[in-house]
Amino acid sequence: MENSNKKEITSNMLWRFADKWGSQIISIVISTIIARILDPNAYGVVAIINAFINIFSVFSDFGLSDSLIQKKDTDDLDYSTALIANICLCVVVYLAIFVSSPFISEFYKNSDLTILIRVSAISILISSYKNIQHAYVAKHLMFKKYFFASLLGTIGSGILGVWMALNGYGVWSLIISNLFDMAVDTVCCWIMVNWRFKIGFSFVRLKGLFGFGSKMLLVNFVERIYNKLYQLVIGKFYTSEDLAFFDKGDNLSGKLISNVDYSISSVLFPVMSNT
Repeated sequence: MENSNKKEITSNMLWRFADKWGSQIISIVISTIIARILDPNAYGVVAIINAFINIFSVFSDFGLSDSLIQKKDTDDLDYSTALIANICLCVVVYLAIFVSSPFISEFYKNSDLTILIRVSAISILISSYKNIQHAYVAKHLMFKKYFFASLLGTIGSGILGVWMALNGYGVWSLIISNLFDMAVDTVCCWIMVNWRFKIGFSFVRLKGLFGFGSKMLLVNFVERIYNKLYQLVIGKFYTSEDLAFFDKGDNLSGKLISNVDYSISSVLFPVMSNT
């Protein structure tokens, strides 16, 4: 491997690591501030919502973003095909969440969950574009630009979350700030990264992308079910406050290892796929 390539890989790993840890540190500071304002019950409710949306979101792109990174000769038709398919899939997933939210609300004996889940699930619609956008960023090792886009979203959402919490919006301050974070990330990345959607669709390309993506879908689905099962069970049989404390402790544990692993793998995946 040439020295220039080694430097590029190392640089992107450092930017990816800075992105993960920078956002993490800011989020911890903001969460600490908001936690002193909100009741722990709000965090427990959001933990239940996030667990379901995290599981549902596995089906939002069927591994198409990973397929785009893995494919060697990706072109505009591949990206446009994946984006159109992704938007359609995300709309279907959102409708599934919209319809099932009253049943989830009934299962947890919390009538507020219905509207909270439906609003939170808008994040899946945003991810329909963001997932493909991130695939382009990863494919072309543009993590430096992604770092600044992500940083702006994290800071902006933190300020919004604190303001809403101080003004009595309760659990909505957590939900709206998260949606704001995703939206700002996506818009800023759209501005900074020179990738624009070009109309085009091919069922042959989609079939090829799905061949690899379906395997990633299965792996991600099993992993998310395993990771979120505790939250779903605790939310049912214990109080929201108990779930809030468990969820915060679970999120903080092992972050150093997971961040290092993710920073390395997210860079090496596109690099090794292109060799």
